[in-house]
Amino acid sequence: MPELKYTINVESLKAKLAKVAQATKSPDMMQVSQSFMLSLIQDHIAQLGQTRHNTANRLGATPTRHYNADAVLPGVVDSTSASIEVNITGIQRAYQDLTITPINGKYLTIPVSAISYGYKVSELQAQGYKIFRPKGKKVLGYSVKEQGKKSTFVALYALSEGVFQAQDSSLMPPNDDIEAAFVHGAEEYLKAITPKG
Repeated sequence: MPELKYTINVESLKAKLAKVAQATKSPDMMQVSQSFMLSLIQDHIAQLGQTRHNTANRLGATPTRHYNADAVLPGVVDSTSASIEVNITGIQRAYQDLTITPINGKYLTIPVSAISYGYKVSELQAQGYKIFRPKGKKVLGYSVKEQGKKSTFVALYALSEGVFQAQDSSLMPPNDDIEAAFVHGAEEYLKAITPKG
């Protein structure tokens, strides 16, 4: 005869099992899982934003804080899925190579000066810069004239028809980590709704 016999009567668990089965198809569970994914991705982007300043440093400019956790937002939730929206230009590069081409106009304007870094051409023009393109050159800038001296051209932007950027998987947390955050959220939700005893 065994020293201990532990028997589970399925009838006594029907209510708990039904609640768990129902919960896995619940937008409420998806919302909790979404919050765990959101927190993971926001933390990752916040850390990234503290280290990604190569261009700003090279130009002697103030970093733009392009990688900002505030750009990571909850997306749509339904009974079968939960999404996160990352509104950072070029973030797709976490998963694939990216070629950036102009949307309006023939050229991209790529900052080459601390003055232009983080600003659109129109924003600098609004500040009073008289920006022009020298004939035959793929650059935008302005002229500075000191008293008694010849005008000097100051380059602000290089003009490019497109820029290729290689995939950089470090821009987002690994997929396994995102999936684990989702599962952890589901586990926490199920713990909270499962009747005790």
